[in-house]
Amino acid sequence: MIVGYDIGIVSEGNAFLSLGHSLFHEHERELLYITMHELHHVGFSHYNPIYSLDELKTTRDLLRIIKHSTHLEGLAVYAPFERRRRENGFTHRDYTVLNDPGERSSVSFEFLRIVKKLENEDERPLTGEDFDVLHRMSDGDRLWYVAGAHMAQAIDRRMGREELNQTIVDGPDAFFEAYRKAIA
Repeated sequence: MIVGYDIGIVSEGNAFLSLGHSLFHEHERELLYITMHELHHVGFSHYNPIYSLDELKTTRDLLRIIKHSTHLEGLAVYAPFERRRRENGFTHRDYTVLNDPGERSSVSFEFLRIVKKLENEDERPLTGEDFDVLHRMSDGDRLWYVAGAHMAQAIDRRMGREELNQTIVDGPDAFFEAYRKAIA
């Protein structure tokens, strides 16, 4: 447990939760759910080490980081989903969006539009607008959290938990490929 910084972080195989975060004081059960989320990161990062933002120089780097973070965060948001459903614990904003079919669809569409654009353009140095994309993915619209959980759920439901878990070992490209197969 820590006080300050973010709600939770993972570093060198350890998960830390910030007990001072207001979410835990508003909804005590979030301690369990966010612990599940952060512990999922510990396992994931064993197979897929966390990147450094120092690596972020070109649009290819941005795409790689978006895919990695979508895989990482999407699976971690999805990990406590069923428990949250059983306990009516959908208090966090990611789950509000995931449980609204229109919002989920809109977020997923926007996320995939951005990814497709990056996949289809030639590699180039990053601009200020590209860093705005990172903000939308991670904090503003939380695109990689919600779209990633949507992708994980689609893989789990259509291809099975074993296939979903195997993407952790195989990496982010396997996650995106499994999603493409799941929705085909």
